[in-house]
Parts: sequence; structure tokens; C-alpha cells
Amino acid sequence: MKPIVSIILCCHLLLFAETQAVANDGHSLKRQCGVAIAAMQGEQEADQKAITLCVGRLSGIMSLQTFYCVPEDTLLDDLMMNLYNWLDAHPSRLDENASVLIIEAFSETYPCPQQ
Repeated sequence: MKPIVSIILCCHLLLFAETQAVANDGHSLKRQCGVAIAAMQGEQEADQKAITLCVGRLSGIMSLQTFYCVPEDTLLDDLMMNLYNWLDAHPSRLDENASVLIIEAFSETYPCPQQ
């Protein structure tokens, strides 16, 4: 195998392993977004991994705006804070899938107008 192919393969395997090691439930989502919020407010040193995971999850779900209607002028800070507050208000749901919880939170927080 050529060296460059080996390097690329190793990088993909490491990335896959890292992705699999991250929990995908409400507990991890709440922790990651809580860390991101605290860092943005200057209350805590930035944990780049937690911030990246929180922002990445939000960015990925934002393309599904058929379930909710986030106003165009909504800041990322507001999305994270509203999500965190929703998770805090629904502790019994934290064992569920993080993506499902984001969609539920935004559906309640940013409902679409009735047509």
C-alpha cells in the first residue's frame, strides 16, 4: 500500500473511532452545550471538543427546518441557550438520542406558524 493511502486510511479510522466514542444522548448534548455556553460567557475555559460537538450537532440539525421555524436573525448563542434550557426542563428525556431531542426542543421553542 502506498504511504499516502495508508495515512489517509489511518486518519479515517481514527476519526471513526473518535466519533464512535462520543455518546449521542441528551446527557452528553447538555454537557457539551453547557460547556460551550459557559465558555462563550467567559465563565469557563473553552473546551474545543465540547464546543465543536455542540455546534456541529446544531448545524447538522438546522437543515431540517421543516419541523420548526427558527427566525433568520437568531444567534447561535440563543439556539444553544434555548436548547440547554429545554434539556434542563426535560430531565427524564436525557437518555434519548441527541438529534431527536434537538428537533423536539426546536419544534417547541420555534414553532412554525399555522398555514
